[in-house]
Amino acid sequence: MGEALEEYRVDAAVSRKEIKRACRLLDSPSVKSIAEEQKDEPGSVRLLVAGKEILGALVHRREEWDIGRAKLKVARLFAVSGTSGDDSFRATGLREQFDFMVEDWCAYLRKTGYHMAYVHGELALWPVHDFVPCFFHPRVYIPTAKALKLKTSPVLKVRSVMTKDAAAIGRLMAMYPDLRPRVFAAGVPHFHHYAVEGPGGRIFGYFSMGVTKRKGNGTPPVFIPEVEVVNREAAETILAHAAPFAEKAGMKAMHFPLAAAHPFSTACLDLGGYFQIRGTTRDITLDEEMIRIVNVKACLLAMEEEFTHRLDGGRGPDESTDFILRVDGEKVAVRYAAKHLKVIEGKKGLPEIRVPRWAFTQMLMGYRAPTELRHGTIRPIGGVKALSPLFPKTWPLSLCDHDLWDPSLRDPDKYGAAAMNEIRKLRYSF
Repeated sequence: MGEALEEYRVDAAVSRKEIKRACRLLDSPSVKSIAEEQKDEPGSVRLLVAGKEILGALVHRREEWDIGRAKLKVARLFAVSGTSGDDSFRATGLREQFDFMVEDWCAYLRKTGYHMAYVHGELALWPVHDFVPCFFHPRVYIPTAKALKLKTSPVLKVRSVMTKDAAAIGRLMAMYPDLRPRVFAAGVPHFHHYAVEGPGGRIFGYFSMGVTKRKGNGTPPVFIPEVEVVNREAAETILAHAAPFAEKAGMKAMHFPLAAAHPFSTACLDLGGYFQIRGTTRDITLDEEMIRIVNVKACLLAMEEEFTHRLDGGRGPDESTDFILRVDGEKVAVRYAAKHLKVIEGKKGLPEIRVPRWAFTQMLMGYRAPTELRHGTIRPIGGVKALSPLFPKTWPLSLCDHDLWDPSLRDPDKYGAAAMNEIRKLRYSF
C-alpha cells in the first residue's frame, strides 16, 4: 500500500489490453462483454493506477430504474478488484485504494448524468461513502408436503423457455413490479428458466429454478428466485413441478422472494404457507443492497411528474412556498405547491430543509417515510410534515443473501484482527 493518495489516479479502460487487464484483476471474462455493450461510455470500466502500475479495477453496468413514473439512470456495480475491495480489507484492514476508487467513481457518475449508484456489498465498507441499505427482504413459505399433494394441470405443461417466449414473459414480469425483488443479490447455481404453457401456446406462467447438490454455500438445494403467474392454476402447476425436487433434497419447505400480495404468494398462503419480511441488518460483516444518490438535483427533476401524482391534486401546502432542500453539501431550490414540487433557480435567503444524504436516499427509494426517521434527522422539525406527502413508504424489495435470514450460514472468521480493529471504529447514522 505504500503509495500516497496523491500518487493514485483512475483511468478509463479503453484499449483491448486495458480491458484484458481489468478482466484479470476482477477474475471475470464478463468485463469484455460489459465494455462492448457500453463502448459509448469507456468510463464504465475503470483502472486504479499508481505510476505505471495498475493496482485495481472497477466496472459498472448502466441501467434504468423506475420509481413510480420517474426513470432514473443507475450505475449497478459489477465488481471491484480484490486488491482494492472486500478481500483485501478482510485480510489487512487497509481500505485506502478502495476508498479512492469509490469516491472517484461517484464523482464520475455525477459528471456523466447518473442519478444514483447501486452496490451489493458489505456494511463494513460502503456506508462510509454514503451508500445505505434501501430494501426489504420478503419470502413466502409453503411446506413441501402441502405442495406434494397438488396435481399437475391437465391443460398446462411446464417446459423450458424458448426465444419465442420473450414477449409473453416480459408482459408477465411487468404485471406486478412492486411485488417482487427489484434487485437480486443471491446467486443461484445451475438454474434454468421454465414457461407454463396452455392451450394455443399461451404462456400462463414463468419461473426459474436452481437445483444443486453443493452444500455450505447458503443456497437452498432447490430454489425458485423468479416466478410469475396469471392465475391460481398456473401457480399450483409450478408448485407441483417443484415439490418432488424439494422432497428429494430433503427440504421441509420451499420459499420464494415475493410480497404477500403477489398472486403466487396468495396461492401458497391459501395452501397452508406463511409469509415473512425483514428490513436491513445492522450486522457490519454482512452484505446488503445499498444505494447512493449521486445527484440530488437530477433526482428531483426526474421525479417532478411522480411528485405531482403523489400529491394527487392537492396534498401539498395551501400556499406555494420556495425553499432550499439541502442534502449534505448539495443545495437545490424548489417551489412547493398544493399540486406539485418543481426545481427552480436558486435564490438567496430562502429557508432550508436539511436532510442527510443517507436519509434522503432511503426516502427516495421508499424504504423509509420521513415520519420513520429519528427525531431531528430532518431539520427544522416542520420539514417532516412538509416532505411526508412527497416520500411515502413503498416497501422496495430485494432478494438478499441467505445468511441474512440464517445466522448459521455466516462465516465467523470472515475478518482478520486488523480489519476487526477498523470495524470497531465505524459509526453509522442510518
